Amino acid sequence: MDNEKELQSRIDEWIKAHEEDMVRDSIELTKIKSVSVKGEGGYPYGTGCAKVLDKALSMAEGMGFETENDDYYCGVAYLRGNTDKEIGMFGHLDVVPEGDLKNWDFDPYDAHFKDGYVLGRGSSDNKCPAIASLYSLKCIKDLGIKLDHTVFMYFGCDEEAGMSDVVHFLSHHKAPEFSFTSDGRYSLCYGEKGILTAKLVTDVTGSDIISMEGGQASNMVPDHCEAVIKCTDIAKLKAELPEDIEVADAGEGRAKVSANGIAAHAAFPEGSISAIQKLAAALYKADKLDVKSRKVMGLLSEGFKDHYGTGLGIAFEDEIVGKTTAVGGAVSVRDGKLVQLLNVRYALKTDRDAMKKALKETCGSYGFSVEDLSDDPPMYVSLDDPCVKILHETANEFLDGTYVPYVMGGGTYARKIPHAVAYGPTTRKIDATDPLKYGEGHQPNEGMKLSDMTTGVRIYVNALLRLDKELSKENN
Repeated sequence: MDNEKELQSRIDEWIKAHEEDMVRDSIELTKIKSVSVKGEGGYPYGTGCAKVLDKALSMAEGMGFETENDDYYCGVAYLRGNTDKEIGMFGHLDVVPEGDLKNWDFDPYDAHFKDGYVLGRGSSDNKCPAIASLYSLKCIKDLGIKLDHTVFMYFGCDEEAGMSDVVHFLSHHKAPEFSFTSDGRYSLCYGEKGILTAKLVTDVTGSDIISMEGGQASNMVPDHCEAVIKCTDIAKLKAELPEDIEVADAGEGRAKVSANGIAAHAAFPEGSISAIQKLAAALYKADKLDVKSRKVMGLLSEGFKDHYGTGLGIAFEDEIVGKTTAVGGAVSVRDGKLVQLLNVRYALKTDRDAMKKALKETCGSYGFSVEDLSDDPPMYVSLDDPCVKILHETANEFLDGTYVPYVMGGGTYARKIPHAVAYGPTTRKIDATDPLKYGEGHQPNEGMKLSDMTTGVRIYVNALLRLDKELSKENN
């Protein structure tokens, strides 16, 4: 018992001594705009992701870790153990776009520390958690604790845009015996909904729709949308639209109409307002468009009238994860084709074939085709798994003891890695309703509490020590 108390005291002292370092390194990473852009600059995910990966690996090397750059798909820092058996910690450095800057109270990439938070796009999702994970390894290393397992910290660059980075990594590396990703809440996430993405495409040539742009990514509820439509009486159109729909004369018998919404992660759309659906619903109700255009607005309006796929005919649910969610993430018009990106998080027991059939039939009735459909099956790990039990018990030991395992619509690396879960470091509970001081991942004014980072280091260090013992026991 005395040895255990001494160990915890040493861990706490180490964390306190390194708080400023964690803040500094988190700010450095968060200042780098690292939206995944496939192939840009000759890198797999663009120059921003390459730059932030170089910075993270440089930090790890400065701490004395052996590192590996996997051709800029991802990078790894290794804490070598007595054997080549591995435990994996996974985090990502790519971020979603910042959205409409009018919704931010500060520059998304002028990362800074205020009110106990590191603020900036990507701070919460997932750069500060990645730094907390890396510092967990540094703590073990600095305290001279030797593990049987080699533990590595994985820095990914495409988590937000398809997770092809981790697929590439696992095609070249053996999967660890157990892994967790620092991209969730406590106690842990043991199940993730299936994720279906697609493009809903229709021809708008010759219609009243000249252009339409809204949203920036598939997995974000869009906070702004604007369209240019044919219109000869601007005043009359404006009179028939709600006051919060902006109307301007675009010249040449055209009107520019726009709407603002409330952004959110596509996995957690409750409380958000889609600017695309809001604008489409207003135009659909006004009935000032030609038949072809009104049919388009019908799908964008009625198909996304709630967050649960009701209008698309895919409102499946089960007792494990609850309701399916369906979000129209971004819309655009190119070469006479209107494309609406679709992001669906579906229940574990969903009949996937029935879901796809219903989606195609509903979209077809509005003149849309379903293209580039991708279906990523759900993830589920038993709560009886010894490693899962260790993570759950460790989290509650260092928190208030009331945290429970959960399932969610969010997609993390855990869905791609055998024997893996999402594990902290956010201490805000999954069902919390109290007002936020700053935004969470994918939201404006994104921030990460330093206290969540320091608590994360404490929990991660202890979890790794216990996982190492458990897995070593299983191997003997």
